[in-house]
Amino acid sequence: MKRTPKLNCFILATVLSLSITGIASAYSPWQFTLENSHGSGLFDYRLHYDSFDGSQVISKVSIPQNQNMPILSGKYYFSDDRFFQFQYGNTAIHNKGQGSDSDWTIPGSDELIYHGDMDFYGNESLFTMDMGATYIDNGWIKMSFFMGYALQNSTNELKNVVYHLENGLDMGDQPQQDNGSFLDLKLSGYRFG
Repeated sequence: MKRTPKLNCFILATVLSLSITGIASAYSPWQFTLENSHGSGLFDYRLHYDSFDGSQVISKVSIPQNQNMPILSGKYYFSDDRFFQFQYGNTAIHNKGQGSDSDWTIPGSDELIYHGDMDFYGNESLFTMDMGATYIDNGWIKMSFFMGYALQNSTNELKNVVYHLENGLDMGDQPQQDNGSFLDLKLSGYRFG
């Protein structure tokens, strides 16, 4: 079997998880889990900008989310009802799938002026950390509240770009030069739950 970077990451994460589990005994205030999250579907990114002729252009880029992300979670209990928790996850760089780019000038209209399909290559990462407290734990209901910070990054290189509609005219399948276009997203902020 050929060892790929993704397989190497999985092996390392498994060994690390087993080591941490061995260190954190049943009496330890630390709890760790390692899980695999599978993303699917599309993330729609909407842009509004003025065209060269002054008209308003609305653009929607649909980014595929087809990928697996190993996520390491940790929780430290200061007491029975107070805790600190974190999560970290990262994907390998690979083909996320096919997405699209659509532009139109009339808000709410389905009349497109540009439309194309493309492959998205890249990765995702996330990091969260929170402080929390359990307020109800009566055996039937356990209710905790937390506040913290989250950071999510997404890198996307657009390849194999084919436009079907330009300036409102059907172009068939018009390949575009792969010019190394990137669409990178960074989402961050405080979170409460």
